[in-house]
Amino acid sequence: MHNGIALNKACEYYDIMQVMYGHKFISQFNGMTDLNRILSIINGALTTVTDEQFQRGMAQLNTKAGSGDFCPTLSDFKTWCLAGSWWTADEAWQRACDFSNQSEFELLSAKLKITTLTKKAWDSVHWLVEQGCMREARKQFKSIYDTYLTKAQMKGRQQEWYVPPKMISTKAFVPDVKPKSLLPEQSPEQKAWVENRIKELQSIGKTFPMAMLGAMQEMHDQR
Repeated sequence: MHNGIALNKACEYYDIMQVMYGHKFISQFNGMTDLNRILSIINGALTTVTDEQFQRGMAQLNTKAGSGDFCPTLSDFKTWCLAGSWWTADEAWQRACDFSNQSEFELLSAKLKITTLTKKAWDSVHWLVEQGCMREARKQFKSIYDTYLTKAQMKGRQQEWYVPPKMISTKAFVPDVKPKSLLPEQSPEQKAWVENRIKELQSIGKTFPMAMLGAMQEMHDQR
């Protein structure tokens, strides 16, 4: 968003907040009385907010109006602007699972879509999924996704769709053949042992990847 447009939004935000909340809103600026300075602060916070996002925030602001003594801060408002345009971690996880379960034919048909952030987070935990550690994979996915999401929102980025690389297909229909994992198949007991051992290693300070590698190596040495 250009600075001039952002300044217009800053004025609109200021006027509406002053009408709705009066002194409660003004007091958020710690006694500052210079209107130009206040508008400059608001303008700086809203510079990366698009017009569509701003309107989303205004709609949320109108919804919250009159909710007791609550007076939203500028930070609250910006969060409302950005939140609606991004998937939550839980939604991203479910979409990633659905996307990964497609056949090659469905993938070529682009029936399902995921975002670039979802794909990056999924790629980071896919090896856990291959091992059958779905609970740990989901936990790590949500943590990674939320980290990516926070950084993207701080930079004012918008949600983008992941575009799979083009694949050459010689047939109208490609059979759904799931490649075998290169990792050895684990029994339920082995999976449970690995998950517990990972937690033990993490409790003594090891990072998750190092704990996972350590647990897998210990299980391999026991065979």
